[in-house]
Amino acid sequence: MMRTGWVLVAIVLLAIAPGVRADPAVTHPGPGNGLAQWTFSNPANYSLSNATLGPGGASLGWLSGSLVDTNAPDFGQAPTRVNLDIGSQPGAVRIADTSMQGPLQTVDLPNSPLAVADNTLLAAQADSNYGGNPDLLVGFWGANVWTRAIVEFPLTSLPSNATVRSATLSLYMNGAATNDAMTIGVYRITSPWTEFDSSWDWEDGVTEWNSTLNGTGGGDFDPSAVDAISGVTDVPGWYAWNVTTVVQAWWSGTHPNQGMLLRQVDDDASNPLGQKFFNSSDSTNVTSRPRLTITFTTPSSVGVLESRSLDAGGQGFWGTIGWNATLPLGTSIEIRTRTGNSPVPDGTWSAWSPAYPASGQPVVSPESRYLEYRARLFTPNSQSPSLLDVGVGFVRHAAAGSVTTESFAPAGVVTWGVLSMNASRPGNTDVTLAYSVDGGSSWIPVASGADLSSAPIGTIRLRLALTTTNTTDSPLVRSMALSFTTSAVVAGFFGVPYWVPLLSLLAIPIWLVVRRALRVPFRPTDAFLILEDGRLVSHAGHGEGAMRDELATSGMLTVVARFVKDSFTPGSGRPGELRSLQVDDRHVTIAKDAFLYLAIVSTGERPRALSDSMTGFLATLREAHGSTLSAWDGFRESVADVEKRLRTFLDGLARTTRRAPNSHA
Repeated sequence: MMRTGWVLVAIVLLAIAPGVRADPAVTHPGPGNGLAQWTFSNPANYSLSNATLGPGGASLGWLSGSLVDTNAPDFGQAPTRVNLDIGSQPGAVRIADTSMQGPLQTVDLPNSPLAVADNTLLAAQADSNYGGNPDLLVGFWGANVWTRAIVEFPLTSLPSNATVRSATLSLYMNGAATNDAMTIGVYRITSPWTEFDSSWDWEDGVTEWNSTLNGTGGGDFDPSAVDAISGVTDVPGWYAWNVTTVVQAWWSGTHPNQGMLLRQVDDDASNPLGQKFFNSSDSTNVTSRPRLTITFTTPSSVGVLESRSLDAGGQGFWGTIGWNATLPLGTSIEIRTRTGNSPVPDGTWSAWSPAYPASGQPVVSPESRYLEYRARLFTPNSQSPSLLDVGVGFVRHAAAGSVTTESFAPAGVVTWGVLSMNASRPGNTDVTLAYSVDGGSSWIPVASGADLSSAPIGTIRLRLALTTTNTTDSPLVRSMALSFTTSAVVAGFFGVPYWVPLLSLLAIPIWLVVRRALRVPFRPTDAFLILEDGRLVSHAGHGEGAMRDELATSGMLTVVARFVKDSFTPGSGRPGELRSLQVDDRHVTIAKDAFLYLAIVSTGERPRALSDSMTGFLATLREAHGSTLSAWDGFRESVADVEKRLRTFLDGLARTTRRAPNSHA
């Protein structure tokens, strides 16, 4: 009850005390002359519209938001959609045709002695095996000298879901017994055999070839040649046969893989054309061993979506991009971005970014008004991935805003003087002045330095109109000043009325009492630990006000990182610097150490000890983890203790400041 009474008394005293304000500050450079200066030190003395007040002055406020595609109407606005289904499962983007084949791939099957089985069948020595010989012999050289070569490659190197498109058998001829032109054919073997037990008469040293039982021997094979090469003389080099049909038959299971036989196509007619010598898998020249080259495809269905242009409403800084998806085994989704300042992409837009490694990554495309994303969905089988939503955060300045003062009426004013402002206007920004003498019902625009001596005497209000066509930048007004003249003084000390010193003495204690009674408690909600190069080391949240949404967190981080870049001296290495800014209804206090920045996001009045607590925490952190943080590799595991310390500090700050009596705005 006592406290309430003091508050009421204080309010009454303040109400009857003319001229007692935090802003503007009024000085009297000389008798009869006054100067009012507005430095934006107390937001309570202003009406703000899309504007913010900070230590540097008044500027356009920050706007944060997110743009999300999450349903069929959103995804349906994408100008580019290839092989996509956005209707069968509402809210999901899927591959329409999952039976498509991917690009051609080529593989040379292993051809080491352990991988390949090959042998020469010689009629003159019908029971002899030549499986370890470095040469494969083909041809009829008269009498009983028939030679044929057999070779078998395992197909285990092919992916199980491959479709064979072509196959080529290549053998290197290293010599010939004669230069007679020979036609050599390749045939599908129809019986199983072993490399080191097969011969002209035997499949495996135990079982005879069916051809042996029929009185000829020389292997069992389909008499229709798979392919044949004519005109083989004595020119060394590679010779290749198209064996696509037989390899496809093996791979599909139509015929078992029992290898291929090479022979002089008319050797059964006893046409003596000599012998041709080809390197076998046992050749010491590893580069000239037999080769089976297969070209194949695998299921590789792709769907592509290039989104509509997402509009931030003005040029802004992009935060993080995130998406939700379901990914059956083997499937994937790649997301890329590009940005520009025209609604339809043209030559001024950036190129597509690299694919983001995961959801929640900072956008790497340049700052802009518009952003598009490109989603590439892939599946190696019949199952499709599903893209459920894509969202991107942004922050930017408002395009226009205003700062309006309270009514100002110094006692005894006779005429108004010069109205001026101290402002900076980066390119594409502007700020204009106006005043009102009717409480704000109408406004008269004026230039800085204007003479208001003709303006009516009474109360006056000032208004700043801030604008920008590039919402990544804002004009900044550091102060406004208005001179005025007053009438002759009344009796008092040195012309000052007697009651003015009395009220001046009472003003400070009264203000402190009111402020303490009405202040909003300090509540820290979030802490960001940032390296000098802009990378986020850790983020901690506290209480109900903490930022839970990924896009909101990203937006705040972007604002802080931008403010750090603009407000601190890079590479100065001077700890202890402190800055602050206002983002919507939250204060952001930033402390700098040698190479670290600590940002505390809060509501309510900040305690006086906040800066000491922040710089002390940074110093302690530097002593404990300075070497790790200065050379941080980006992996969370190495800063686990740092993250724990940051959470503990934020929780402790919240507990401590609930008990702290002193605070500042």
